[in-house]
Amino acid sequence: MNQTYRSALVCSLLIVFLSASVFALSDEECVEHGFNRLTLKCSSCDMLEKFSLDNLEDICQHCCEEDNVIPDGGKKYPKAVLEVCWCKFPTMPQIEAFVKGPSSKKFINLETKHVNGQAPIIKMYNDDGQVEQTLSISKWDTATIEEFLQMYLED
Repeated sequence: MNQTYRSALVCSLLIVFLSASVFALSDEECVEHGFNRLTLKCSSCDMLEKFSLDNLEDICQHCCEEDNVIPDGGKKYPKAVLEVCWCKFPTMPQIEAFVKGPSSKKFINLETKHVNGQAPIIKMYNDDGQVEQTLSISKWDTATIEEFLQMYLED
């Protein structure tokens, strides 16, 4: 009986270990999916469903760091920076339309910044000027970007 118990325990631990390693993503895998493990907060992952990106939520949850932000708590950020390389515009016309069009000018606390080779991201800053959230917006359309900023960026 003791041997059976030990075998069952070893099998259980092996299953837990293997399932954890299957679901854990490396930093490189997270970057391939557009997530930066160093700056991604899990509250950002919770917002993906609101923008019809719920298919990315599971991957996002494996690349994020827990935070104290309540997703529906109405938290607004004093500053946001949209970083993108202009070289991405031909393959992401919706991002170009937002950056170059009148939409981005509606948000006085939004800065657009050219960063060589950067896929489009939005960094949300707290009152201390520290990045609190970073979100990949490669798959977002112009309306989604506007809606997000209206919800989470101070006027």
